[in-house]
Amino acid sequence: MKTCFVVCPIGDVGSPIRKRSDQVFKYIISPACESNGFEPTRSDKSYAVDKIDQTIITHLESADLVIADLSDHNPNAFFELGYRTALKKPLIHIAAEGESLPFDVSGIRTIFYDLSDPDKLEECRNRLSETIKTLSIEDIPDDDTVLSAPPQQHINTQILTLLLEIRDTVADVKTLTEESNTKLIEQVISAFASKMQSVSTPQDKAMEIFFQEFMKNPQKTIKAMNQLSKIDFPN
Repeated sequence: MKTCFVVCPIGDVGSPIRKRSDQVFKYIISPACESNGFEPTRSDKSYAVDKIDQTIITHLESADLVIADLSDHNPNAFFELGYRTALKKPLIHIAAEGESLPFDVSGIRTIFYDLSDPDKLEECRNRLSETIKTLSIEDIPDDDTVLSAPPQQHINTQILTLLLEIRDTVADVKTLTEESNTKLIEQVISAFASKMQSVSTPQDKAMEIFFQEFMKNPQKTIKAMNQLSKIDFPN
């Protein structure tokens, strides 16, 4: 089974921070990982006899996947996040809903959770599971066997990741539309238009085309994106 190391603020036993991290691990991370063939672990759940900082470094270097909870701007968590980022290995960001992320990581797709709302809890767990599915098999060897994925497989992974990002954007705009919050809608569109001034990648170009279609016919575009979960992408 592949391994997933969880980076997060842990706190003292019995503290609100520890309680939240335990709940995130139990109700969000563990189910999402296990359903995708990953065994999740955390530094305080390790029974290694070496120094704890060395144990963490070892996990950061060897784990097939790292999930980093950026809540509370914990210095240790951000150090571990930076170390894993430098290794250029699979990494997923999560954070408590309402958390204000630092500029350097705010542009990276982050999955937000809300432990107080069962519906949002399930939505977050599903999003995390879907994100794990998008990881390329060529980046995550199973049982120490390096598998070379064909080029088309890698392209399909990129397409699926992009579509998931578009779907999330549609959901945000749809919510604003339902709330008739014109001011916020204008802010979203304005921010997107500003970003599109520096279009440089196929992904950005796809987003530009998508928003053009969305503004022409929002309901038709939303209906089309709702069919995303029914698409059978090649493995």
